[in-house]
Amino acid sequence: MLQKYRSIRLVIALGFILAAPCSVSYAQIIAKDQLTTLTEDLKNSDRHVRLRAVTELPQLGSKSIPWLKESLTQDTDSYVRVRSAIAMASIRPISTDVVQALSQSLQKDPDENVRVYAAVGLGQLGLLAQAVLPTIIKAARTDESKDVQVNALTTLGRIGLTSSSTQALIDTFQDELPIVRATAALAFSGYTRNFDDGGRLIWRGPVSSEVIPILIQALEDTDKEVRKNAEISIASIRPETPEVIAALIAKLQDTADEVRVWAAAALGSIGPAARTALPTLQKATLSDRNFTPFKQAITAIIR
Repeated sequence: MLQKYRSIRLVIALGFILAAPCSVSYAQIIAKDQLTTLTEDLKNSDRHVRLRAVTELPQLGSKSIPWLKESLTQDTDSYVRVRSAIAMASIRPISTDVVQALSQSLQKDPDENVRVYAAVGLGQLGLLAQAVLPTIIKAARTDESKDVQVNALTTLGRIGLTSSSTQALIDTFQDELPIVRATAALAFSGYTRNFDDGGRLIWRGPVSSEVIPILIQALEDTDKEVRKNAEISIASIRPETPEVIAALIAKLQDTADEVRVWAAAALGSIGPAARTALPTLQKATLSDRNFTPFKQAITAIIR
């Protein structure tokens, strides 16, 4: 019985020792051991071990940045570099070291997939990525891969538009590939991963005087995705000009369902200034099988 109580006292005493404050916490010790293990794994000859390491390193926060940067720039396996770019972009708080590392990969990596994910990663870093805006613009304009160009264009819209990035998007409307023109059209919408206090997507760039005429012109593009994306941008910017409203009214008769729907949505976003669209919208509620968006637009305009 005495031995039993001694065992109980020993357990209680050990509990007090473990709970007592100390200069290095147990969590810190575990994190240090985990960092050591993962950084050692980055040197492993097995790519799967290295992939697991770059996937888990972001859990350690900013401490992992130097190691992920080394993996991003030096690993011989392109997929490990891709995963490193994704991992670095996920680390919060956002670091200028991450911005610079992704920018370097966007400029110099020989593999287009790595450059694609470097561009995507920069698009997740918000206004801080504007520090490397010339690199993103150059990729959007001149990268030999259209996939890289498209993702760089998307990033321009996500990090906040400036006069130089706006001009780069405008220039892209001359591209022969519809996907490039469609991406540029959508970039003007200002859709980002940043929200205001009400959870609404916010516009974070100046609306150049050249943008609206370009979007009106895009409404006549031969590709329906370009036309639709131009309407999405107009719905976001909400220009109350007669030229825009007339162009959107015309698109209510478009042959593509999604173009008609987004034309109605854009008119609804403009609001009472688009009252001249009401007769066409009311007619569409009777003749178009997608009548709900037209009714919603009417409600928004007459509110």
